[in-house]
Amino acid sequence: MDGDVVADAPKPPQSPEESYRAFVRGLYAGDAAAVCRLADSTPSAQDRLLRSFYRALDLRDEGRSPLCEDAVSYYVQEKKLTPLPEGKEIPIYGKVKYTNDKANLGGCYEKPEGGYDRNLGGFEWNKESDGWVIEWMDFTTGCGG
Repeated sequence: MDGDVVADAPKPPQSPEESYRAFVRGLYAGDAAAVCRLADSTPSAQDRLLRSFYRALDLRDEGRSPLCEDAVSYYVQEKKLTPLPEGKEIPIYGKVKYTNDKANLGGCYEKPEGGYDRNLGGFEWNKESDGWVIEWMDFTTGCGG
């Protein structure tokens, strides 16, 4: 109908740090659609994200659903994730590194005093005209020593 206002699709986060925190919060809340919206929508980027979820569960992705939302939901169910408490700070260990219109965050951060802090995973983002989208991620399963 003329004059109807159509809701705009949510804009990507305005920083990689904001994207990381939205990914973690959405994942723990089981909000598969929100998690998948954070990723680049190209088939290759979606495929890399799917493989990350299935690999984190020690599963092959052949024969599994090719839909991002299904992979996220399955991961949340298998890991028995529950929503984070409202207002809980989501730490980022190490620094996001920027190169032109790309950014990355490692999964492990070696502390100066020894030992490691671990992010949920390693991430790479692309800067697009309206924000930062996840190009690649891989869950951190352990840090060297």
